[in-house]
Amino acid sequence: MSSLESLVGSMTVAELARLANKTVEAVVRLAFGHGESAARQPRARASAKPRRKTAAKPKREPRGSVAADKVLAFVAAAKGAVSAATIRSKVGGSAAQVRSALKGLAEAGKIKISGKRRGTRYTAK
Repeated sequence: MSSLESLVGSMTVAELARLANKTVEAVVRLAFGHGESAARQPRARASAKPRRKTAAKPKREPRGSVAADKVLAFVAAAKGAVSAATIRSKVGGSAAQVRSALKGLAEAGKIKISGKRRGTRYTAK
């Protein structure tokens, strides 16, 4: 250890600041490698590389429209009327997606709805 290091090592931060004609905050910034101008200058971006553009994401289909073709194909292939739960188990998707697809198909006149609530069954026209 050099004599300068031993001298500075025995001093307090306040004493160092007074001898250097600096504030205690400036001495602390210097000690931690932030320099005097760290408080005044905004930090530069970590990487100077330009951001790369990502590929455009495919647009999502409206809810239920993806499953409508599968639902219609399953109902048409089924022998007799089928329930929404059966359609959902074979086609997949959420209950809301299957309901939406069934509602759209019924409005389009492609399937027939019979019964109510849990007894509702669907057949192809």
